[in-house]
Amino acid sequence: MKKQFLVIITLVMLSVFSAAHASPVITTEMLTNGMAGVFYSAKITADGQQPISFELAYNNDGTSGLPGGLKLAKNGTIYGNPGSTGTYTFSVYAISAKGEAAKAFTLSVRPFDENQLRKGGDNASILGEGADSVVGIANALSGGRVTLQGDTVYFIDKKGYLNESPPPYTRSSKRFKATKYESMDSAGDNLYYYQRYLDTKGTAPDGSDNTFVTRIARDPLGDKGRSTLINLTQKEMTTLSVTNEIILFVKGEKPGTMVRLPLDGGGDRVVHAYNAGRELDVLGAIPYNGYAYFQAAQDGSLYRMYLDGEIAQRLTNERIGTFTIARREGEDVLCYTNETGTLVTSDLDGSNALPFPDYRAAHLNADEEYLYFTDAANKNRVVRVNLATPREAEILADLSADQLYIFDESVVLRKKGSEEFYILSKKAGSEPVRLNKENKY
Repeated sequence: MKKQFLVIITLVMLSVFSAAHASPVITTEMLTNGMAGVFYSAKITADGQQPISFELAYNNDGTSGLPGGLKLAKNGTIYGNPGSTGTYTFSVYAISAKGEAAKAFTLSVRPFDENQLRKGGDNASILGEGADSVVGIANALSGGRVTLQGDTVYFIDKKGYLNESPPPYTRSSKRFKATKYESMDSAGDNLYYYQRYLDTKGTAPDGSDNTFVTRIARDPLGDKGRSTLINLTQKEMTTLSVTNEIILFVKGEKPGTMVRLPLDGGGDRVVHAYNAGRELDVLGAIPYNGYAYFQAAQDGSLYRMYLDGEIAQRLTNERIGTFTIARREGEDVLCYTNETGTLVTSDLDGSNALPFPDYRAAHLNADEEYLYFTDAANKNRVVRVNLATPREAEILADLSADQLYIFDESVVLRKKGSEEFYILSKKAGSEPVRLNKENKY
């Protein structure tokens, strides 16, 4: 019995020793097929002493055989959007300190077929129940730098600090220490924001070895328990909006990619948007009643898609400037500006477009009763109009604005060309109050 036990132990040790001192062995047998124009991702794996990196084998003419539009990452992930149909053969090296191994793979790229993509519209945990509010729906598109919790205003100053300003808003704002904040929204008793801050200061004079944390966080403010919902690698993000079910944000510099994230974190999912055989890059997006409405970088047009789908529907045949969703006699309508800045309204599917030649707008937003916009024909003054009586426009403040945030009882605007934020009650005759008057930025 002892001899058998020793033999087993010896064989196990020899096996471990051999594995630790042998070249890598690529274990992936085959790759899944791809579709032209549709995002592809597959992982090649290998056994052996770690770390193991992966590289393509190149022919004498400098080509690898990998389909155009795809890349191979060092960790073995093949990713990207294949551009052309066909069957491609290429070889991959797995490399470690103990040696290298090569293996040939075949990848077939089928023609684009919209019928193979998810239309969506089925997952209520993502879509919600169709009861989203339009109040401040376009706050993210205006910059995402202001939100309200109760009567307290939270805003991000030009240095990226988060400030707190309670009523009556005339005192110096409280500034939170950590920076840099960008793109925030609120839901319930929580703030949700993108944040990038210095975690560990390095020793290099140029700061090249500093360590940063880049994340989206949920902050209960007065209570403890601020939590990281997702860690990111990008330094920039474009828009961030919160529904009762998810966070929708655009990751990366303009243009970027939409990502949805549950409010409790975890399970983040890239929302790939396809139309006419191509994936669309996103300039800015807002979620509403189960859809993502967004402007595409490729043609500047407005699109929408289910938040749990992949197929995007084109809503405009021209490049737009900005957009929002508003209410007209209790019904949802799409509002946007065309290439000349003229205000246009339509049904949510883009039909029945109606231009308003008298209005040229730079920024749009809404609540349950009014459409708000900065009037480009009148020094970018903030104007509101009831779409049931669109010719009866009301100027809210004698200030030019380049950001416009709407809340239940108030409006916050940023004075054009400055970092001055003003809050204004929606009640007639109200005067704007500067939020950050005493703070020196």
